[in-house]
Order: sequence, then C-alpha cells, then structure tokens
Amino acid sequence: MNVSAQTGVRDLENRALWRIPPHVHLITETGSSSVRVRAGPAVSEPSAASWVETFFALGCARTSVSVPLSTSGLSGGRASQFGDRYQCPAPRTVVVRVRVEFVRRAAVGQRARVPVKAASLVVRTVSDKPLAYADVQESGRARLFAAPSCIPE
Repeated sequence: MNVSAQTGVRDLENRALWRIPPHVHLITETGSSSVRVRAGPAVSEPSAASWVETFFALGCARTSVSVPLSTSGLSGGRASQFGDRYQCPAPRTVVVRVRVEFVRRAAVGQRARVPVKAASLVVRTVSDKPLAYADVQESGRARLFAAPSCIPE
C-alpha cells in the first residue's frame, strides 16, 4: 500500500485560497481501494487539484473492528509542502479508520463535497499491527507517520 500526505501551499495572489490543498491519500498496491481527503477552503485553480471531492473512498467495506487513532509504534511528523510518501508492505486485508470533521453537515457515502475542517486516517493489520497514520487540518498542516517496515519514496 502507499500512503502520502502533503502540507498545503497557499496561492501567492490570494492567501485565502490554496494552490495545493493540504491532503492525505491511501491507496492499495492493486489500486482497488483508495481513501483521499483534502482540507481547507477552495483551490485557486481547479486544475491544480487532482480531485474535486474533499473526501473520497472506494473499495472499502465497513467493519466493527475498533481501531484507535494513534501514532503509537510509528515514526514521522509534519509532511512537507512537496509531499511525503511511503510504500508499506501490507497483508491482503488491512483495517482502515477514517475520521473526518466537516465544516457543516454532510451526507457521506463514497464521496463528499463539503469542506473538511480536520481528518485523520489510520491503517493497521487485522492482527492490530500499526502500519500508518496521517492527519490533515484546514489550517494547511498535514502529518504522516509510518511503520519501520515502510519505505520512503
């Protein structure tokens, strides 16, 4: 699986807008599952963002497994404005928890177009071994933590 995060880059002409929005992204090696969240206000140029949705999830199924939103057992920190990315060896099935705080009520299915105030995602194996944690804030900050077995790209 690949996990990435990028701290936001403000538009130089209008600091209220993002040139590149702060975001986190998780994708499986086969590409069959993906979770992507971007936070903050509008983007200055729609073409500058590779997606429109603030929250996007595909290929995921609900589970009753409890997964703590924790960086325990992982190393990392604030993501750069150029983006940080890790490739992590993972079993076929992993447990992903995503917590998204929207700025207003939102109906969430696989996609949501409501601005995100804050979001966190954590990935663990079914046997509860931590693989990755990432979070993003509307302020522009993004953080990424990964297991020692993950390889920076």
